[in-house]
Amino acid sequence: MAESSTATRKRNDTGPDFVGICRDADQNTVDLSGSTIKFILYRGGSLYLSGSATPDPDQVTNEGQVSYAIQAGDLSEAGEFLQEWEVTFSGGTVETFPTRGYNTVIVEADLG
Repeated sequence: MAESSTATRKRNDTGPDFVGICRDADQNTVDLSGSTIKFILYRGGSLYLSGSATPDPDQVTNEGQVSYAIQAGDLSEAGEFLQEWEVTFSGGTVETFPTRGYNTVIVEADLG
């Protein structure tokens, strides 16, 4: 995504998946065919989480949609995080989305 977005989850949630759309600086969706994708969270300037994400197989060439399935323990701490999608294309080129700024993930404390 060229512009950033915000997602909110509760601490220790394992769903719903995080979903994003990779767009270039001109707002065109990116063809993710043959690419590998990382879902990356930073907190306080340090890497908090890096996990494998997947392109949506039905929308890989025309929509640029990606998703990350939250694993148990991924959201064990409440707080505000910066998030990016790091795409390595089949030719080895790496590009990070959003292309400008960061996505925000807010993990709220749960009551349990």
